[in-house]
Amino acid sequence: MRRPPPEPMLEFPPLTKATMYCRGCWYALDGVAEDRCPECGRPFNPADRRTYRTKSRREWWSSLRRRFTAAFLVLLVFLLLAGGWLYRRYRIEKDAIAEFNAGNIYVDTAPLGPQRRNQ
Repeated sequence: MRRPPPEPMLEFPPLTKATMYCRGCWYALDGVAEDRCPECGRPFNPADRRTYRTKSRREWWSSLRRRFTAAFLVLLVFLLLAGGWLYRRYRIEKDAIAEFNAGNIYVDTAPLGPQRRNQ
């Protein structure tokens, strides 16, 4: 027994992404009749980008998360390099102290400041 062909799907207009969001409540301001947010009442000027947001809340958090992740990775690399350098210096000093204690190294000391003459 054959199935009947599926009914054609309804076609919806493509969804468009909002371009303006309220600075106070993140409401999508595209298509708003007056220059005031219907959600919180905050005024905005479509000609002035400083009066509204251009990213949605999700895009804003994603951008912030990416920046913090990049900063964290840079800090982590710096700490690993600094830790490796400190460990290397520690090993060199430890080996030098071991040789000194074994008597293989002779240290000649001399005064560091100017010499006083006995008068």
